[in-house]
Amino acid sequence: MVFANSRGHDFVSGPNLDILGILYILVCALWSILFLAACGLLYYYRNLPFIRIRDTTLVLSSLMMIHVYLCIILLVYPVNGQFSCSLEFWIMSIYLPFGIALFQAQNMQLLSLSCRQKQFMYNQKELTYRNRGRLQLCNITGMRQKWSEMTLTHRTYVGVAIGVVVQFVLTTALYLGSRRFHASFGTFGQTVGSAQCRIGAEWIPSAFWQMIWTFGFGPFLLFKIRKIQDVHRWNLQTTLCILSGLLGSPMWLATLYSPGLAGLGKYWPPPMWFAPGLMVMEFVTLYFPLMEAFQNKGFQQSTLAAIEDWERKRTNIGGVDSLESESTARNSTVADSTLSKKKNDMYSMQALEKALELNAAELLKFAAMKEFTGENIVFLTQVRDFKSSWDRSIKKGTLDSDMKRHLYNIAYDIFAKNVSLQTSQFPVNIEGKIYFALETMFPQVPGSPKSENIATPFNDDVQLVESESWSGKFGGKVRPRYFETTSEEHIVDRSSERPIPQSFDEHVFDRAEASVKYMVFTNTWVRFVDSQETRSVTSSVGGKSAMSASSFLSWAKK
Repeated sequence: MVFANSRGHDFVSGPNLDILGILYILVCALWSILFLAACGLLYYYRNLPFIRIRDTTLVLSSLMMIHVYLCIILLVYPVNGQFSCSLEFWIMSIYLPFGIALFQAQNMQLLSLSCRQKQFMYNQKELTYRNRGRLQLCNITGMRQKWSEMTLTHRTYVGVAIGVVVQFVLTTALYLGSRRFHASFGTFGQTVGSAQCRIGAEWIPSAFWQMIWTFGFGPFLLFKIRKIQDVHRWNLQTTLCILSGLLGSPMWLATLYSPGLAGLGKYWPPPMWFAPGLMVMEFVTLYFPLMEAFQNKGFQQSTLAAIEDWERKRTNIGGVDSLESESTARNSTVADSTLSKKKNDMYSMQALEKALELNAAELLKFAAMKEFTGENIVFLTQVRDFKSSWDRSIKKGTLDSDMKRHLYNIAYDIFAKNVSLQTSQFPVNIEGKIYFALETMFPQVPGSPKSENIATPFNDDVQLVESESWSGKFGGKVRPRYFETTSEEHIVDRSSERPIPQSFDEHVFDRAEASVKYMVFTNTWVRFVDSQETRSVTSSVGGKSAMSASSFLSWAKK
């Protein structure tokens, strides 16, 4: 058997089952097996926080679309013209552009999520879905309102839908009007053979649509995400996906219309130029989240083991100071030991609780900007302030019916903004039993109270109490402590129609708080401490801004 038929891909001589043709088939089969296995794993791990934020349904749908096209082009040489020109025209004009557009929409998730998470850093932003009634989309005002409330990802959906409709209308007109695809009717073009059918002005709109998403939308998205530095390598993944797609369309057109590449086209058909880019897209889109999922298992196990060892040492030695001395001595001889580093005080639950209690600004910034889990820190700080207010009311003897109503309204706001799947844009990830218990405690009622500040919902009825020691020692913006009631007379019953359950007390969020705090402790907090230590070392070497990171570490250890 010869490696490749001398006639190659000529559209007329029948299937090419030479060695090259069989190789194409094997690559298609093996790659499909690996692809489907990876998709299954991604679906299996879909509930992990760093995978859940990626919208697994959109990711898998876009990947399936481009994989079907990848299989088609890998089989172009073996089937050798068995695909009709009409079918290829519809695939290249509708299916491929739509698949690329849908994939670019899932790439947009990074920018969309990053922009929305940034809102946690600004008090004036609101991240709950507001009940505006039915929007009147039949007028310009209603359409503008709806558009302004959409995320960047949903706006991309709209753009894709509009583009597909326009492209479908144009493709239908070209198909029905051209005699290249059917000899019995048409108003322009000539009846030609299979090879010449694939070359003509009718294919220009297909190339134009691909260019828009590849060379227009892609570089625009690269520019917008250039400053995002996330811990999930999502920026790198998106960059590789966009860059890998730049080769296909130009080389497809060059192979079709350049006589010098005609010989190459016999064994590497023009559509095959899309294959390398599509394979890179599939690989990196699945590899990065799955790699993080596998690493996360070992990461959590080593972290928990180090924490348990820290607690055991702390108990046996009899105090943090003696433990710190022992750890310092040990680290002086084994400075690069990850396990030893995790035994210092910064990796304890006490350090996390101290950061949340006194000032959560740096932790919130890290969680929102790098891990995209700012909602966890916001929830923990709001629950902290809710409990503090309850305790103060008891101590002052002001926990009467009006104050309890006020506290219930505040708790309802916390649930609506951070927990409810119906009203929160970023609901915290808690167990089903805990969620349903809270949903029973805070039933959805039209016209429920809503604060105008997501990071500081208590500002409606409170004054801010700044942490002077933090601001004076570290500079920069202070994360205030919330919920110091200015006066009991200021309390207003905003929702008298909603009864307060008898079981409502200061412990209403305890189980949810424990669940979220554990997640923060074993993921966000450890990454955050590592990043602070890295910044401290880097800044010290560079001689610039060493104080902020190193000062934070020394402060939290006290």
